[in-house]
Amino acid sequence: MLDQLLEPTGPSLSAADLELTRALTERTIGRELRPAERRIDVLRLDRALEQAKKDVYAAILLEQRRAARRALRNGTHVRLQVTRGMLLPLERLFRLGREEALAELRRAGVTQARAPVRQYAHAHPHKRLAHGGALSFLAQRIRDDLHKLSRKVEGEMVTLDLSEASSLAIARALLRVPGGKDIASRVISTAMDRGFAQTFEENKELAGAFEYTAVLDGATCDPCDELDGTEYESWDAIQDVLPDGGPNPECEGGDRCRCRAVPLGAA
Repeated sequence: MLDQLLEPTGPSLSAADLELTRALTERTIGRELRPAERRIDVLRLDRALEQAKKDVYAAILLEQRRAARRALRNGTHVRLQVTRGMLLPLERLFRLGREEALAELRRAGVTQARAPVRQYAHAHPHKRLAHGGALSFLAQRIRDDLHKLSRKVEGEMVTLDLSEASSLAIARALLRVPGGKDIASRVISTAMDRGFAQTFEENKELAGAFEYTAVLDGATCDPCDELDGTEYESWDAIQDVLPDGGPNPECEGGDRCRCRAVPLGAA
């Protein structure tokens, strides 16, 4: 039974189901959950974030290899490009955020809460993310970061003896160039936050108060720790510290911040 409840791809849990996972969740995060946090499927969201980070990073590594081959073959500069493999995990997190926000509102007693109208519902995910919709800015952020990483990869290639080294040795050297994991870690939380924000914004007249929680962040910095557990009278009010649902602009971890808003109950 517990294994089924912990499956991250399964349906949203009821409040009663979440109680079955509460002890495990509290052992995992190392503290008791506050009443509002008991409405969060912490384990599902944490697993989804970690899997998305791995998937985005793997896609970046694959593109590093492809970009190096293109540069060697064509005698051009290294150009890392945004790929479908980098964007689809963000799309999944966005959808999960929307789904779980709706579930949290209903667990908090907001029975009339509704899912927002899906933007670009019939467009290909790559087009939704790259050319329009709630996450298009993340595609641009990845593009900008990949440009910086391209220069690092190209710099590493300059230090290699490309005429002597095997293609395998070159590939291994290029995969050691740092930056891909950092790019992945800085976009995943924002993708899910935007899903939460879209649902909460659509239902803000019904939602009532919100609480700031750092429950998903395993390494909470001082600015975020000071806000953890603070309450705000409305969705609009909590956006003073979590604009557009997060991340917290004062977080020492920047876009890696996993703090978020959780609804307290019906207005």
